[in-house]
Amino acid sequence: MRSAVDPIGYALARRTLTTAAQQTSAAQEVAARADWGIPLLARLVTTVESTPAADIDPTIGVTARRAVLTWVAQRRGGVAAARLYGDGLASLVVGLGHACAVEPRLRTVAQLSRDRLVAWCRQEPHPDGPLAVDYDLVNGVAGAVLALTASPDPRPEHLRPGLHYLLRLCTGPGLAGLRHSAREPDSRLRWNVGQLNHGLAHGVPGILAALVAAHPVVCGAERDEVTEVVARLAGHLCRSAIRDGRGVLTWRRGSDETAATTDPRRQAWCYGAPGVAWQLAEAARVLDDPTVSEVARFSMASLCAAWDDDYYLRAESADAQLSLCHGAPGSYAVARAFADHDGLAGAGTLAEHLRDRIVERLPGWYDSTRAGATMLAGTAGTLAVLLADGPTSRGWLAPLALR
Repeated sequence: MRSAVDPIGYALARRTLTTAAQQTSAAQEVAARADWGIPLLARLVTTVESTPAADIDPTIGVTARRAVLTWVAQRRGGVAAARLYGDGLASLVVGLGHACAVEPRLRTVAQLSRDRLVAWCRQEPHPDGPLAVDYDLVNGVAGAVLALTASPDPRPEHLRPGLHYLLRLCTGPGLAGLRHSAREPDSRLRWNVGQLNHGLAHGVPGILAALVAAHPVVCGAERDEVTEVVARLAGHLCRSAIRDGRGVLTWRRGSDETAATTDPRRQAWCYGAPGVAWQLAEAARVLDDPTVSEVARFSMASLCAAWDDDYYLRAESADAQLSLCHGAPGSYAVARAFADHDGLAGAGTLAEHLRDRIVERLPGWYDSTRAGATMLAGTAGTLAVLLADGPTSRGWLAPLALR
């Protein structure tokens, strides 16, 4: 089914692909660090239909194909890390999945990359505890499992190594296997040490998202084990929810942050109510658990009622306000999911409001940002949520743990 086009998003996506298709060697090092944004935009712009507000470029298919082939060529030297967001193997798998829709001759390369990612997932948890880069959605095994479930024709054997790793982490009392290791080398992440991270990007909700995505693919005893751990993680998150000073049912960044800590201000895809609440809503469907569903719906409804652009967005940098990870586009995508799939009162209204704000500021931000055509921090993710704006055209959201 072809998706209706947002004229501003379409025009800027076309500019992005034209630039990518004509990329010089000087730009290749930067481009090679990007994720699957270019092939996603290439796929989306070739499956949109014209509206009275926008005319579709009849040559866009050629431009999209050139952009995709350039993106693939920039990765001929291989990718070092497995991460889903950045120049990782999971990112390559997702990107090639989109690229094959534009250039089917890439299917063999896509299958080989998938097999390499499956092999990378064959590892055991570190005895001293995990780092975010080991297991999380952005960099680690949870992201790899999401990438594999989003690839064409996912099979249990593709997911088994990654699931084994994640399920092992979730054993033990109090989810002790998920408490971050003191080995953390990144000073920005050392606040995690000894804690359970409660953000979708780097914590428990990201593992929950991977297990929920894998649930319909596996069967028998494997599915039973996945269901059991989904229930454990969902229960932990439900018990960890707090009411902040604005009445929002939300989550602090870490399990050991106390009431003396400032109320969580960031409400976005990566941390806070939007990303976590949607994972609980999806878990509730797997578990057929009305209590988990009620927590998810109450959390998002409370955020919809309390939403204020000045409070939730102005604290972020100008770039972050329009990024999918920290800003309005991610919250918009979650609100659309709650409106379309849960019928949540207020979610549709918030989604329309956020979309208007994104469209209003998008051209200026696009021209000024240096974030590049990446999914979480850059222009690709923001453009994609505008290009694919209907319930049947948002399958690409699966690696973001959305739909």
